[in-house]
Amino acid sequence: MPLTAKFVRREGWYSLSGYNKMADNTFPNVYTVLSGLAVLDEHAFPVTEDVLSIPLFSRIYKWTLHNTLRHLLQLNATTPAMLPALDSCPSSQSLLHPLPVERSCDDACIVEHWCTCNEFVNVTIKDNMRYLAQMIVTNINMWMLKNRFNQKCQPLILRDVDKVEVKKSDMMQNIVTLRILFRTYPKVGKFRTTLKYNVRLERI
Repeated sequence: MPLTAKFVRREGWYSLSGYNKMADNTFPNVYTVLSGLAVLDEHAFPVTEDVLSIPLFSRIYKWTLHNTLRHLLQLNATTPAMLPALDSCPSSQSLLHPLPVERSCDDACIVEHWCTCNEFVNVTIKDNMRYLAQMIVTNINMWMLKNRFNQKCQPLILRDVDKVEVKKSDMMQNIVTLRILFRTYPKVGKFRTTLKYNVRLERI
């Protein structure tokens, strides 16, 4: 448990000191199972403590957790090859096996919108950015119409664009990755979308 508390604090969560609630599915107990107990079992998993010391936990997604749970059910799987690959994410692996230092969001099957490795910077909101947001709202409305959600949902109307960010590594490129945060009517819905934008042609 002390190693679990140390790890979770390092990841920015609250201290687990004195936590003794058992047999539930709260966050501390999940990490107790995935790290605390496994770290103590050095004979079965001699590399586990080294694995937990590598700061790669920003690149963990549902498939990684799924593989880790599979690993716990098959404790004799001492190498990644002993856990069959998932069809939905062949490159995912258990946290109880060493993760590659160069592990990317693609390796963890994390789409670009949720990838925390990408650095975005704020840009000035211009008319063409509002036009992009309007195009997105139009596409959402068309999707709802196509799938007959318009029978239950009102069409969206763009209210305002709150923030536009550009992927830092794309800033000098012709095609950039943008993240747009905008609000809509009714009920002031909030949306954030990631898209590729051709600066020269001013097209998505």
